[in-house]
Amino acid sequence: MNAIVFHRIGHWALAHHVPLLPGLCHRVIFLLFNSYVDPATEIGPGSHFSYGGIGVVIHSDSRIGARVAIGQGVTIGGRGPADPSAPRREGAPVIEDDVYIGPGACILGPIVVGRGALIAPNAVVIESVPPGGVVGGVPARLLKQRPLPS
Repeated sequence: MNAIVFHRIGHWALAHHVPLLPGLCHRVIFLLFNSYVDPATEIGPGSHFSYGGIGVVIHSDSRIGARVAIGQGVTIGGRGPADPSAPRREGAPVIEDDVYIGPGACILGPIVVGRGALIAPNAVVIESVPPGGVVGGVPARLLKQRPLPS
């Protein structure tokens, strides 16, 4: 049993205008896995949550590509300004294909995580990650640039 199974059912029901089922799937995910995964979130084929998706929080406007591995306790969401008088950076992250997101990582703000990137456990990513990049730390910085297979 995995939270992504319930998400896919809820996402299908939302796309086909089936009443009540998306909300029911959303609540089941919250109750069983203590996770917040909105049915409107786009998650590509082959993507999966480690350990059933326990503690995962994903913003409803986020887009997650194909074959993305998401560890437990991951947050993918928007972020407000550090200074209330600063302009807001609205938007949610876009995660491209073949990305690995380690347990406890936070990906915040309107950023793009490039194809084949690796996010280290407990990293706080607030800037875009290039394709094939390996990032870690708080805040995350580029540790290595890996070549992508063709």
